[in-house]
Amino acid sequence: MLVSMFWPQLDWAWALKCSPLILIGLGVETLLAAKGGGKVKYDWVGMVLCFVLVCAALCLYGMAWWMMYGWEYGL
Repeated sequence: MLVSMFWPQLDWAWALKCSPLILIGLGVETLLAAKGGGKVKYDWVGMVLCFVLVCAALCLYGMAWWMMYGWEYGL
């Protein structure tokens, strides 16, 4: 998001096409953690914190987009 503010001409279509790799990587990490025979334990506080951070980042990105392009679209 920070790069797109300094270089708005960059095409981010490739990043959107590769974004499912993040979920695949998280799945592989979970499988590797469970492979050792140990019990996989999810940290609920960490998951809630990640959710809050992602929501805040999306809101800030939306505000930055609105400040840069919203006037052109009449928003």
